[in-house]
Amino acid sequence: MPPLLIPFRMAAPAKVLPMAVKLGLDPDLVAEVVNGSTGKSYASEVFVPNIPKGEFESGYPMKAAYKDMICAATSSAEQRIPLPVLAAATATYQQALQQGHGKLDKGAMILPNEKLLQVEFRMEDFHAAGGVGAVLREPKPLLHLDTIDIEGVTLAERLAASLDWINRSVIPSADDPVSEVGGLIALKRSLAPDGAIFKRAAASPELFEIEGRAVVFTGLEDLSRRIDDPDLDVKADDILVLQNARPEGATMPEAGYLPIPEKLARQGVKDMVRISDARMSRTAFGTIVLHVAPEAAIGGRLGAVRTGDCIRLSVANKRIALPVDDIEIAQPLASHRQPSVPKRGYEALYRRSVLQAPHGCDFDFLVGDVEGGQDNQSETC
Repeated sequence: MPPLLIPFRMAAPAKVLPMAVKLGLDPDLVAEVVNGSTGKSYASEVFVPNIPKGEFESGYPMKAAYKDMICAATSSAEQRIPLPVLAAATATYQQALQQGHGKLDKGAMILPNEKLLQVEFRMEDFHAAGGVGAVLREPKPLLHLDTIDIEGVTLAERLAASLDWINRSVIPSADDPVSEVGGLIALKRSLAPDGAIFKRAAASPELFEIEGRAVVFTGLEDLSRRIDDPDLDVKADDILVLQNARPEGATMPEAGYLPIPEKLARQGVKDMVRISDARMSRTAFGTIVLHVAPEAAIGGRLGAVRTGDCIRLSVANKRIALPVDDIEIAQPLASHRQPSVPKRGYEALYRRSVLQAPHGCDFDFLVGDVEGGQDNQSETC
């Protein structure tokens, strides 16, 4: 029975992970969620983490597992015991075998579904296309070529080495970019006096200029408790706001990717404006303002936002603002109290020393010195 259960448990991720990537989710994060929930199994622990990496050569070959499944299917037919799950898993295996993946392990079941959904370019494809070296050669005139790596080699020397081939369908040239404008921009104004980051390349252009009603979540627990509540008062043109999810508020989780509320997702809503002082995965999709600084936990203006407030986003003008005066913003913050700092332990060290987003969320004692002995806290993001 165990040889059959593992293929069953691998067939589901083979369908779900390509769909997650198609929807803009980080496959590594999805695998982490699976293994941190009731979906966890031996198969998900051993094989699923390897799928986003494209590592399909360490396990039991699919063609051998397929033989076990055919034997089980034959027995179920002889005994007249219907096994619809076996039939579905067998069909998934057949697709992979027909495409020549029989010698790979069970994780490779994902490959036909990737092809079907047109989800492409794993990291090994990026490496084969020329890798980081190919990317760095494009902005070479703008780089500090005297930078030395861990082996003592300068960036100029690295980039002087010959590069046999670049796949321009994976790594476009600077003369033929994916987009004419940059992938990231910094936003400022009243909601983010010290700035915020907007990943324009992953956002929906129709939401670039918008004014909407805020729907506020005061932290990760509040978000988890209410985001899928069928009675949540939220509409597609509202703006979701997550507070207290940054370095001091929540030790910087990848919480910036606020999910679409379930009631809206069921209506077909794929994207909406979301604002957070958190971060999110580099591969996630959505019209999302991140790294709002200062963070809400230390009295930042994001903490002044209440459900029903109006928020204005303008990508053209690089603004994220509450269209009210400073006095109105200050009123909700008057009673703010920063979280207490523990007296000892790592959390005490962290809370005393972590910097805000404009300074890279580094520890203050790790920041390098510049001439004159002054700490270099120039903006890094």
